[in-house]
Amino acid sequence: MDFAPSTGPIPAVTIPSGPGVRCDTYLYPGCTVSPFYDSLMAKLVTWGQTFEESRLRMLNALNDFYIQGVETSIPLYKTILETEEYKNGELSTNFLKRFGIIDRLKEDLKNQRKDKQLAAIAAAVMHSTFFQSRVKSLNVRNPRWKSRMDR
Repeated sequence: MDFAPSTGPIPAVTIPSGPGVRCDTYLYPGCTVSPFYDSLMAKLVTWGQTFEESRLRMLNALNDFYIQGVETSIPLYKTILETEEYKNGELSTNFLKRFGIIDRLKEDLKNQRKDKQLAAIAAAVMHSTFFQSRVKSLNVRNPRWKSRMDR
């Protein structure tokens, strides 16, 4: 996994908000992330009455956060937040390595791609089935039409 900063135009962005959610960012639709930027594109903070409430708010906020055009570390944060080790507070400077977080992230991303592919296939089948059921053969022949067989 490459976590190097990503640059480019941002055609669309959705910033999470709501109770217990704060996001400080310079991003907006149409802006460009230049190679001369601070690699911190946004700072997302959540809080709640309990650790679990705050964690769930962060997970929901990350699910709502959409940045089109550049790679982000959002999938990494989501993977971390969903681990039992994080929930149990087993944090350290070697957390990613010790608990194989990068391998988990790769597996999560692979499963997401499979889910998207299955959803696309299902949508195509439904679309095809829907339109096939709507199309009716007319078998109408205009007497003024000539076909090659009439010649």
